Amino acid sequence: MNVFKESKEFGLLIVGLFLCLSSSVTFAQERLAIGMAVEFVDHAACAYIARNRGWFKAEGLNITAFDNYITGMALAAALTRGDIKVAYSV
Repeated sequence: MNVFKESKEFGLLIVGLFLCLSSSVTFAQERLAIGMAVEFVDHAACAYIARNRGWFKAEGLNITAFDNYITGMALAAALTRGDIKVAYSV
């Protein structure tokens, strides 16, 4: 019985730590400025819809730039250079 009690306490400790860490990550996302870019194709319509309807903001994402790149390779290069933090391409 003593082993079960200790493992239960350990499990509660792990869950508590996870909740603390996940909440701090959520707060960090709300303040982080994110530059986003999409490839100039019709498949990126979901990104435009999410931006226009405010879904990024509703999730706590602060999209400060929304750029278009003509090819996926140009998009990948911008991501590699650090010009943007998030890229959407198909």
